[in-house]
Amino acid sequence: MIHHDITATQEEVIRVLKTTAKNLESVLQSKGQDYSGKEDTFKNFKLSADLLGISVEMVILSRMGDKLSRMASIFRKGHTEVKDETVIDTIDDLIGYAVLLKTYLEKKEEKKVIQDPEVLRGERTTHKNDTGKTTTNGSQENQFDDDTSPLFRSNYAIIDDDGEY
Repeated sequence: MIHHDITATQEEVIRVLKTTAKNLESVLQSKGQDYSGKEDTFKNFKLSADLLGISVEMVILSRMGDKLSRMASIFRKGHTEVKDETVIDTIDDLIGYAVLLKTYLEKKEEKKVIQDPEVLRGERTTHKNDTGKTTTNGSQENQFDDDTSPLFRSNYAIIDDDGEY
């Protein structure tokens, strides 16, 4: 059955976005506690990555693929076999994995920029990231092309677990 007559206003979409974000906050917190504890949200993904010999990004993408596969199966059949988990729950899980992947990538990029030895020594004030964007560190704080992003607004001062920049 095709439902081309279904519409939504921009306000309705924003309402769903806000409700989803609020619900996902509590889900990510509780599931994060179950899987990884408070110290490292990515602990379980790192373990899987090590066991499988793949990147953390690929582990998260694999979990997202599982959710997409489940949704496709539900849409084909027209119903779920697991009665206490709806397709909406699966969509929320997918969004949660997308948020985790985005966070992981942002943290990875932050560490790469912060750990650039030439920038740390003051020999260079710009850094090209993987997307080709040039970032700059200013006198008080880091100034980046995208001033809307609060991600990189701290001083270059992170040292990894091995004591290296």
